[in-house]
Amino acid sequence: MEDSVSSSNMNATNVAQAIHTALDWASTPNARQNAVAFLDSIKNGDVRVLANTSFLLVKKSWSSEIRLHAFKMLQHLVRLRWEELRPAEHKNFANLSVDLMSEIADPCENWALKSQTAALVAEVVRREGLNLWQEMLPSLVSLSSKGPIEAELVAMMLRWLPEDITVHNEDLEGDRRRLLLRGLTQSLPEILPLLYTLLERHFTAAMNEAGRKQMDIAKQHAATVTATLNAVNAYAEWAPLSDFAKSGIIHGCGVLLSAPDFRLHASEFFKLVSPRKRPIDASASEFDQAMSSIFQILMNVSREFLYRSGSGPGSMDEGEYEFAEFICESMVSLGSYNLQSIAGDSTILPLYLEQGDAAPLFSILLGQAMAGVA
Repeated sequence: MEDSVSSSNMNATNVAQAIHTALDWASTPNARQNAVAFLDSIKNGDVRVLANTSFLLVKKSWSSEIRLHAFKMLQHLVRLRWEELRPAEHKNFANLSVDLMSEIADPCENWALKSQTAALVAEVVRREGLNLWQEMLPSLVSLSSKGPIEAELVAMMLRWLPEDITVHNEDLEGDRRRLLLRGLTQSLPEILPLLYTLLERHFTAAMNEAGRKQMDIAKQHAATVTATLNAVNAYAEWAPLSDFAKSGIIHGCGVLLSAPDFRLHASEFFKLVSPRKRPIDASASEFDQAMSSIFQILMNVSREFLYRSGSGPGSMDEGEYEFAEFICESMVSLGSYNLQSIAGDSTILPLYLEQGDAAPLFSILLGQAMAGVA
């Protein structure tokens, strides 16, 4: 990253023109082909030129299409050419990436640019590992407390962070995937409480601002709640269930099942955790406690639907039926995979089975599951 400013600016201008040509359908096939070849030469050429040029092109002075392409180039560098940079350059790159999160925290920025910024920071953390994450965490916590847009960006980053665990990635060999899983698991005591804090803070703020008719601000807080729920769901399939209970996330998602704007995202969390396998080690009792609370939360929600559906046709709209189906699927998963967690509870188990008999959809799905059809 030692090229002169003038040379970097010239490279940036040339790359920007090539991006525009490559994406412009009015370009001739030959011009588009030449532009793509030039962009490939930048991506595969001097890694420091690639870094400098890309960091210049993500600035607000360029168009959204150019900025998005530049973010992709930075992610390409981190994923495939990271080892070509020196350790000091790694640190500088990481700092610049985090700074971008502050710069892009603007109501006028579009969602795609915010998402790509968060994805870049997550990519850097995945490459550098737990040590960088521990260094970066205080800055991210501080950033998340500045406002709803900053908090949304942090939530987006936390959502992207475990992507290589849940999504197959041919570029990430088995050893690195295991190291990432181990590092993230060790970081859950910091990550999950932060996510719970963001849920609580911004759900409350969204409701308060909506009550004051400050709808623009309310929407910003609501976007943060949605981004945080998306992040929570990225951990739901693999993070220990007891960690979700200790952080308050199970309770928080349960509360959000009553919020029309967020209940589908919250129900996705329960859909993901309901079929989790019960551990056979000493953590089984904590798992059972967490799963028991999930049973109770979903039973309370389904009881409300039973009451409303019994009041006559038209008592529920189409969106509510979709939500009810999500809840029923989660209830069936609980009964199919984790009935053991409440088998010794003489209060919850009979109520669960009673609701299964009372809810037609639940009864059908549960019957299929027990018969091995579903």
